[in-house]
Amino acid sequence: MASVQRAERGERGDNRSVAPPPGFSAGQPPPVSEITSGQVIYASIVAFLAWMFSVYDFILFGILLPVIAKDFNWSTEFSTLVATWVSVGTFVVAIMVGPIVDYTGRRLALVVTPRGQRLVPGWRRSPSTRFT
Repeated sequence: MASVQRAERGERGDNRSVAPPPGFSAGQPPPVSEITSGQVIYASIVAFLAWMFSVYDFILFGILLPVIAKDFNWSTEFSTLVATWVSVGTFVVAIMVGPIVDYTGRRLALVVTPRGQRLVPGWRRSPSTRFT
């Protein structure tokens, strides 16, 4: 009963009163700032550049796949299979890595990812995968 009376008086359970932020009355919504056209243009340019750089390697793979297929003597069917597995692998990694990065934080991902990329060329240099 006492908690209902405190709530009616606008008090919290710890006897502190609930007050609106400075400069606002209790029934007044906070002001909304206007978004300028310059801010929209800036955000659009940043979003376009982020998208362009994030898909650059995928687009480059698609452009270079015929050259790679010719260099390794792949058939059209096999190069199509490789392109399919690259697409599936990209999707699976995005689905698996996205939540992990969200949980651990972007900073850790930005530290770990380049270190992992540094290890991959070392695996290519193993004697069993050398091309002559």
